[in-house]
Amino acid sequence: MQTHLIDSPGLRSFIGPDDDLGSFLIPLQQFDGHKLYTELICKLPHPGWSEDFTQTDIEYAKEAFLQVAGSASAMTVEVRFRGGRGIEGLFTVGRPPAADTTSPPSITIAVADHTTLVYPNEVFDATEAANLCFYYYTHDTVPDSYVLRPFTSGESSSD
Repeated sequence: MQTHLIDSPGLRSFIGPDDDLGSFLIPLQQFDGHKLYTELICKLPHPGWSEDFTQTDIEYAKEAFLQVAGSASAMTVEVRFRGGRGIEGLFTVGRPPAADTTSPPSITIAVADHTTLVYPNEVFDATEAANLCFYYYTHDTVPDSYVLRPFTSGESSSD
């Protein structure tokens, strides 16, 4: 039975409780920032087989997610919480200490035909991003050892 959805441009897959770190690491190592550039993981509303889920189920599941985007050597990680857990909204994940947000983000991450700007502590390689994905898959959150910065729409720009 599947418990989570992994959504990428052109590919949707379902994973179950027995998947391991490799389910995340292998695809992320292929990211090039242009053709392969993003993956979203979300918990399904109930365990089941792929054909058991309606479009409404999928849309509901995608209201809370962890998303990685970029290339294998430089990617951003974002998490969205639905609310009811003490935190709600979309956040960029970073390593402590939290970035000094008095200056704008300065690191550019290629995401298909767009870019996103992040702080240096918010740039991950495929290995660390896969570990965050696996933690999210098993805990529905990110580790407390990471910091969350509220996402603002001004961080993305078209090339």
